[in-house]
Amino acid sequence: MVTSTRWILLISTCLLLSGCVIAQVQEVCQHSIEYLQQAQTYVESNDYDDAFAAYGCAIQLRQNVAEAYFQRGRLYAQLGEHTLAIDDFTSVIELEPDQANAHLNRAYSLAEIGQFRQALADNMQAINQDPEFALSYVFLGIIYRRWGHLDEAIVALNEAIDRDPSLLAVYGELGIVYHEMGDCEQAITLIERAVNIEGDSSPYLNALADCQRQERDFASALENINRAIAINNAMPQLFNTRGAIYLDSGNPSDALREFQRGLALAVQSGRDLPELYLNQGFAYEALRDNNAAITSYMNAISIAGNSTNVAATASLRLGEIYFGREEYRTALQYYDVYQRYVRAADIPADIMIHIQQAEDLSRFENP
Repeated sequence: MVTSTRWILLISTCLLLSGCVIAQVQEVCQHSIEYLQQAQTYVESNDYDDAFAAYGCAIQLRQNVAEAYFQRGRLYAQLGEHTLAIDDFTSVIELEPDQANAHLNRAYSLAEIGQFRQALADNMQAINQDPEFALSYVFLGIIYRRWGHLDEAIVALNEAIDRDPSLLAVYGELGIVYHEMGDCEQAITLIERAVNIEGDSSPYLNALADCQRQERDFASALENINRAIAINNAMPQLFNTRGAIYLDSGNPSDALREFQRGLALAVQSGRDLPELYLNQGFAYEALRDNNAAITSYMNAISIAGNSTNVAATASLRLGEIYFGREEYRTALQYYDVYQRYVRAADIPADIMIHIQQAEDLSRFENP
């Protein structure tokens, strides 16, 4: 939680003195100041501590209190503090039950912490309040995408386009869905319509750069991911993508640096991103540091959860490393994990040969 130091000191002092809270708040928070405007100025200059203090004053002095809760909730969400954001959006809804934007923003934050059913219920409430509001369908598409229901996401986002074709963000969101489906041609066409929108276009630039990486257009990919990081340098996925670009273009040392920056941000924000550990493992392998690669792959598996592709790939790489070390029994353990995630028909021929060789050679390995 980000708060102002002087706000903490104010509260701590008042806890010690009976009846001082209102007097102290009025001494620090002056009625003559428009705190919402002040908070916005602080936000624009990235002075978040003072922005939170200003929002606190607006709420304490009842200055457009619903708007103060709403704006503070948006700032919490922007900084990844989604539980606190949900609390503030809930306060808005208690004051103004028909506030569709509060329902939408709470839905987004609920989705960010994996509470998809509650997020969907909030989003549908906003749609019921105004069925023609295009942005509600954009948020619905985002929830479905994060939930892994990509076909439903496409339907929702096309509903948004039907209602407001000029809403550029919807093309970016639709492009991200196609990127996750592996259709980079469609993704690039859509995202290029949205990358110059006002506000944070970094998720769109991220998907665009990753598609360009897959098409081996490394110069364009690097240009776009650098643009994304210039807009939002607190998003771990952006460093994952830049690392992947460096790795695929033959720069594993630069790639490793980017993956480690992304991991530091992920830990700081309390997020589990197993793909960062997976890619870090690739970089270590490229640098011939297999011990570090093993640790990275094991970390990827331990937090993979529903990311079966990550778990399968990390298990395969561990099997290959131990096969190369002639530790065949250990290799077989990881090959077995890999085969749980992959159909036999989809296992590459060279991997099947290694699995069969490991089975044969493990009989002669010392116990």
